[in-house]
Amino acid sequence: MVYSARRIASFCNASREAITIIPNVTYGLNTILRGYSELYKEKSHVILWDTSYGSLKKMANEYCPEKVTEIPISDYFDRCWDDNNDNRKDSASKTDMFECAFLDTLQKIKKSGCDEKQTENALLILDHTTSNTAIDMPLERLSKIAKEEMNMLVMVDGAHGLFAQEDLALNTRQLPHVDFYLTNGHKWLCCPRGVGFLYCPHAELRNSILRHPAVISHGINDGFQSRFLWDGCRDYAAALSVPAVLDYWKEQQQQQTKIDNKGATSAMSVQNKVNNQLKEASQLLSQSWHGSYQDWERSLLVPWELHSPMMVLVRLPDNIQSSSSQPSTSNDAKKIQDFLYDNFIEVPIKCIRGVLYVRIACHVYNEIDEYKRLADTILHFPTK
Repeated sequence: MVYSARRIASFCNASREAITIIPNVTYGLNTILRGYSELYKEKSHVILWDTSYGSLKKMANEYCPEKVTEIPISDYFDRCWDDNNDNRKDSASKTDMFECAFLDTLQKIKKSGCDEKQTENALLILDHTTSNTAIDMPLERLSKIAKEEMNMLVMVDGAHGLFAQEDLALNTRQLPHVDFYLTNGHKWLCCPRGVGFLYCPHAELRNSILRHPAVISHGINDGFQSRFLWDGCRDYAAALSVPAVLDYWKEQQQQQTKIDNKGATSAMSVQNKVNNQLKEASQLLSQSWHGSYQDWERSLLVPWELHSPMMVLVRLPDNIQSSSSQPSTSNDAKKIQDFLYDNFIEVPIKCIRGVLYVRIACHVYNEIDEYKRLADTILHFPTK
């Protein structure tokens, strides 16, 4: 178990003592939120986003009732587009969008004069990639503002972060202002279900907020690793598989290295290959449902470069959408998702601000024909 933890620490450019193994992100979130609320008591204040994962919102309100602020980032999505010429803005728009929403919310808190919601020592929860909207947050910028200007604690819900980014691993050295990072191994890294990772670079936080795991057992008084590893009788097979999984991906990456006719080597990462197919799939769906290949990007929730390298939201055909006077709902999304499931297609349908999208994902095992079948099947959805 310790060897598995050390291997993942090396993979993420983290020190050995800063990472431990947990069953999943939910386990880690409960541990941190409980520890934070017990440490700061009436001064606790959790700040998250309207796109945050549903169970996270429930946890925050359970541990810190009436001490939770939700940032309405979805109100800022339109800022990603330049409506004057119908083209996307540059990639800085992602940082601008999240930073504006964050600072605007803090300003409203300040103006309200609410003593119950202080910004100093508040716990800001960021998503590496939002689950519902598949957007990557600008972690470095937001965590830097929160830490240096607001003296906040910063936690990242990285359930979709590990192995999904362009640099393969989660490079913790690029996140100097993050206090806690939680991620799952069973998503993009492709470990079996039942293994996640908790990163905390600060010893004082490991010995305070992380002093008591969600489950307390024999390892509680034997240091950071033991208190999380020995939490009772459970199946440790997923955690023990980590070295084999990392060896597999290392071998796959080496196989991508090619030598051209001049003797130069070039490598395309697994993520780049997947991202290229994801883009092709997005264009295919857009052309099938909306007809204009040149303007395919306008069928996305936000511009292409703001999405995760391995997930994206594509707007469903207009004839499936409800009218502007009666926006679509989550019930409408469920009907379409159930219809696809009955046709042997597993994919989530999202309702964002009254508009229906399909959230497609792509990994090494997917093929473009699968997305063609998705496109055709949606066109046969009964609208009446």
